[in-house]
Amino acid sequence: VMIAIGSLLFSGCEKENFSPNGKRYVLHEGDNYSTPLVASGFEGRELIFKVRFDDTAQYTIDYPFGYPVNKLYGFSDCTSGHHENGARFGWKWEALTEGGTPVLQIFAYTYADGVRTYEYMTSVPLNQNVSYAIRAENGEYLYEIMTDSGPVQKRMKRGCSGYGGPKYMAGPYFGGEAPAPHDITIWITD
Repeated sequence: VMIAIGSLLFSGCEKENFSPNGKRYVLHEGDNYSTPLVASGFEGRELIFKVRFDDTAQYTIDYPFGYPVNKLYGFSDCTSGHHENGARFGWKWEALTEGGTPVLQIFAYTYADGVRTYEYMTSVPLNQNVSYAIRAENGEYLYEIMTDSGPVQKRMKRGCSGYGGPKYMAGPYFGGEAPAPHDITIWITD
């Protein structure tokens, strides 16, 4: 069943090799917000996009509680702000993985009625376009990433039901308290 849902979400989307297409977002050294900011409205209940992280996604920071999860892309929901109800993907560079190989980790990142939760999904390669999807369903969000091995999915609680009302896109954001340690470039294609 999960594979069938994945093929519905990603119909026509395939993983691509390195390509300069997409919109370029930069998290500038010493800042949290990307430029350009994402300030567009969002209609519907499903968001499908591709992302390419380049080598600038590798970083080290001196943070006492480990590396926080950075925000990638998603939307607000339920006619509220994204810190009240919203769905995004999160990411972080993890240099201390089991086996000692650094990886770019991807997370499902949700606010439901003001409660933030995030869960690890998979790691993705640098310098390749990877397809992502978020779908709002009754009572939950379905997150999906297309990997070489097939779709990786995660379901997270949603703070409302229904699909109407104003929503907006939420774009790249680094950390929380810690700003970007150097310029980080992310390419996103809708």
